[in-house]
Formats: sequence, structure tokens, C-alpha cells
Amino acid sequence: MEKKLSDLTVVELKSLAYDELARIEQSQSNLRILNQEIGNRIQQAQQTQQGSFTTPVSTDDSGTEVAV
Repeated sequence: MEKKLSDLTVVELKSLAYDELARIEQSQSNLRILNQEIGNRIQQAQQTQQGSFTTPVSTDDSGTEVAV
């Protein structure tokens, strides 16, 4: 059976609030970890991308640039 907030004592309400705060803090920690991993992966992808391309080379006879 569900209890209504109006049926809870102040101590029970404070206990629920404390539990919710603990969940929020855990969620914030999880988000920091996820954002750090996302940042690491983006940085790795950028480094990989920079390493796989070289400066375009210009040829005198055709005037086109070629990425090697």
C-alpha cells in the first residue's frame, strides 16, 4: 500500500529527502564519469583523425590538391 506524503512524519520525510539526495549525488558522479569517457573518446578520435591525414599536396601540372 502506498503512503501519501501527508501521511508521513517529518522524520520520514527527511529520511526520504536524504535518500533522494544520495541518489542525486550518485547520478552526478556517474555523469562526471560518462562525460570524462566521452571526452576521452572524442580526443582519441581527433588524434586518430589527425594522424591518418597528411597535409594536402599541390601538383604543378594539374592544380589539384591530393590528400595522401
